[in-house]
Amino acid sequence: MYQIACDNKIIHDVRLENRIVLSPKLNLETGKNGTLTFTLLPQNDCYNEIQQKKSIIQVFQVDKINNKFIKTELFRGTAYSVKDDFYNRKQVECEGELSFFNDSIVRPYSFQGDVETLFKQYVNNHNAQVNEEKKFTARNCTVTDPNNYITRANINYPKTKAEMDDKLINILGGHFETGELEDGTGRYIDYLANYERKATQVIEFGKNLLDITQCIKTEDVATRIIPLGKKDDNGNYLTIKDVNNGLDYVQDDAAVALFGI
Repeated sequence: MYQIACDNKIIHDVRLENRIVLSPKLNLETGKNGTLTFTLLPQNDCYNEIQQKKSIIQVFQVDKINNKFIKTELFRGTAYSVKDDFYNRKQVECEGELSFFNDSIVRPYSFQGDVETLFKQYVNNHNAQVNEEKKFTARNCTVTDPNNYITRANINYPKTKAEMDDKLINILGGHFETGELEDGTGRYIDYLANYERKATQVIEFGKNLLDITQCIKTEDVATRIIPLGKKDDNGNYLTIKDVNNGLDYVQDDAAVALFGI
């Protein structure tokens, strides 16, 4: 059984007649924001409770163990879109709490040091700009650099989430995980090199795997590229023609066979 809550008020529980939403759909992916969508009916007791970008929306899995109901949080985030349809039903779209880092910016900086220090610097700077419910404790960092020394800088005032992805994930790998601190005093964020939580459940089509889709996106595929160096005094780029039989490009023959030039 599942519950959905808004600011600690239950808005969906199949056992409560006036606390039911339609078509709830939760998408989760490790290291990503995650999304939740549902339709809120006018007769729901919490119909007017959701405040966009402010209310905290949570999804819980509720299991009965030894005659006790145990709640496990699956999702935490905010509603970024609430649309009323012809029948006054609210179409609600939510993003997970990693999206909170889009609510702060990184002011111009220059950094030299280790990975953990930069990770904590991003988180602490974020915390200084947002409300209490969107703050995190930078906890574990297991991602390292071979030299234990990195250099990063930016003068363009990017959003914190974009800067963390660009300067950490895209260069060093790893992923972010969030959750509630063990003492219940707030939220944490970890920057981890490996996945520490693994499911031992066997995946079987038709049982716990109901659908599967394979998709190859080609909008970012390049089978032939032109490397460019610095410009000369006339404003012309240095190319590889002189060392590549007069060709200014290189190509991946296997990729060309699949996608063309």
